[in-house]
Order: sequence, then structure tokens, then C-alpha cells
Amino acid sequence: MLKIALDTSCLNIKQGNSVLNQLEELHQRGEIELVTSSVLEREQKNNLNSDCREKYLEKIEFLSKKLEVAVVDQSRVGQCVTCDSMLNERLKEIILEKQTSKSNDFYDYWILLTSVIHGCNYFMTTNTTDFIKNDKQERIEELGIKVRTPYDDSIIDEILSDVADIQP
Repeated sequence: MLKIALDTSCLNIKQGNSVLNQLEELHQRGEIELVTSSVLEREQKNNLNSDCREKYLEKIEFLSKKLEVAVVDQSRVGQCVTCDSMLNERLKEIILEKQTSKSNDFYDYWILLTSVIHGCNYFMTTNTTDFIKNDKQERIEELGIKVRTPYDDSIIDEILSDVADIQP
């Protein structure tokens, strides 16, 4: 089944994005799998807006598939997997300019790493600075995951084409 990992920005808590709404419909019909990460839950601990934080946490729980790659001093036993050190270093090089375990860049790296390790076909984000611009999209896609934004309805056609290609 085609798996699409969602960045926090694509949790669609306001239901205002037509592409994300269509993806949720495809997910509910069992045509694709939308996945999140327990890393998104951790990121929400830093969200000072309690209304948004609760809506994000509800959406993460609704999607229920919570993945995580182990990070020393951050991960919980039983909730994570380890990854190839070369992949880890390549994503650090792409995403992290300065690595700290509390910065948003660190969460971006961790969420993307988790998505790649768990075999997601797509990573959906609105964060063009950290995942698209300055050849980052091309470099990430060399690792086997397509990076897309939910701003163009044609992404649905691309996803449906990929779904058809992997159907038995």
C-alpha cells in the first residue's frame, strides 16, 4: 500500500486544504495509508498554543500509525527502530545546519528520517525552506521518498497513478 508521511504542517487540523482533504478521503477508503510519527507528538510539547496543540494531538491519534527512528537521549524503548548510519548522515547533511535536540530543524530531520526508514513513498509538507528549496527536494528524493507540498491538485493524480502501479 502506498504510504504518505505527514509533516506537522500537513495534519490539516482546519480541514481547509483540498489536497489534504482528498488524501484523508483516500486514507479512509483504504486506498492509501497516511502515517505520522510519535516525533510529531514530541514536537507539540513545544507548541505554546494549547488549542492548536490539542487539535494536532487529536489528529495524530486519529491517524494512529505512529512511527519513530531511535535517537539517543530522545526515543522511548519499544516505540522505535534504528537506521543505517550512512542514511542518517546524509539526512543530517541535508536538513541540519546546526544540530540541537530542541530545534525545529532537529524535529524536521527526525520526522523525515523516520518516514524514509519506514518505507513511506511520499513526505507531504508545507515547509519548503527545509525540504524543497536549495536542491533539498532532489537530494532527499535520491533516498527513495518523494517530497511534495499540498498546494497543487495535480499531486492527487500523481499519487493515484502510483497507487495503480503498486496494486497487484
